Amino acid sequence: MSTGLPASPTPTGRFQVAGRYDATSLIGSGYRIAKVHDVLCLGGGGLKPDAICLHLAPWQ
Repeated sequence: MSTGLPASPTPTGRFQVAGRYDATSLIGSGYRIAKVHDVLCLGGGGLKPDAICLHLAPWQ
């Protein structure tokens, strides 16, 4: 598992699984990773949809 960087820290709080994707692209500032499998995204607690997701990171 990895967490946020000081410039973009991981939020704390209570969240629930809001979405599940068999495979989806992960897109952010400076990166785009195609077809990441088994992605769970969190919601609640003021999170924007799909802002925080749990996923495998085989590239690490």
